Amino acid sequence: MFKLNADRIKNRLYLKLDGVFSEDDVKSAGEQIIRAARTLRPGFDIINDISGFKPVKPEVSVHIVHIQEEMMKMPVRRIVRVVGGNALGKMQLSRTSREAGYHALAAATLHEAEKLLDSP
Repeated sequence: MFKLNADRIKNRLYLKLDGVFSEDDVKSAGEQIIRAARTLRPGFDIINDISGFKPVKPEVSVHIVHIQEEMMKMPVRRIVRVVGGNALGKMQLSRTSREAGYHALAAATLHEAEKLLDSP
């Protein structure tokens, strides 16, 4: 499952990745993410809830790196991943973000992620 919300008031992009994603799922999600990000003001933040994300095959992971690289071309300020107890998903997305050239903060809950971004 993939959910997306571009909050123009908070200037935040909220993503939720839950379960296993196929190559087509990732491509479709990537198009939606980039389109939604373009509706936000420069310097927007991202909260990416991966607490239910299942690691993907290497050929799918390549597409995740591409999406992350495209996002880094935009004026993103901070990124927080909600990881909960999802160690495997956190490790895979940490690896892909290193390949894309950025670092994301980690939070256990959505509430904690919001607090991180609400503080200076």
